[in-house]
Amino acid sequence: MHIKLLIASIVAMAACATGASAADLGANGGPYKDDTVGYTGAPSNWTGFRAMAGLGLNVFSGDASDRGVIGNIDLGYSYQFPNSPMVVAAYGEANYGDVEKKVGFGGGLELGATFGNAKPYALLGYEHINDVDGIAYGGGVDFMLSHRWVAGVQWRRVEWDVPGDLAEDRVTTRVGYKF
Repeated sequence: MHIKLLIASIVAMAACATGASAADLGANGGPYKDDTVGYTGAPSNWTGFRAMAGLGLNVFSGDASDRGVIGNIDLGYSYQFPNSPMVVAAYGEANYGDVEKKVGFGGGLELGATFGNAKPYALLGYEHINDVDGIAYGGGVDFMLSHRWVAGVQWRRVEWDVPGDLAEDRVTTRVGYKF
């Protein structure tokens, strides 16, 4: 059920992004220019390496209900397609939660689209902690604060591969630097 929702979200986001890029074109097919505000084309370029740090809340559900604080660091690379709002990113991360009291590792892909300085995205990834694997999916929105600084919020659900039923929902606020 959750995978179907993730796929539908990615398709909807891609459809919306295509329309947004057409709206940015001027009468001659070039970037839209409004002299009153000084905006020309896309205000942000998301291409480059990044380092992000986050802090948030994780809530376990299923056979083990618990909640706590989680922190994470991720390193990744984002690529914004030329003349397009579409952005794809690959990342690796380390996280520590006060419930597990262990360092976990993971990685994954993000697919997003830019709308001005905002980049909503969907994610699909892998997590590993205490010899247990999980599939992660979710989404978020990042905001380009300057050409280098980024801030955002992310929701992620991890379906852990354990006997019984165990899932983890995380909501984190993040800040990062784009190299």
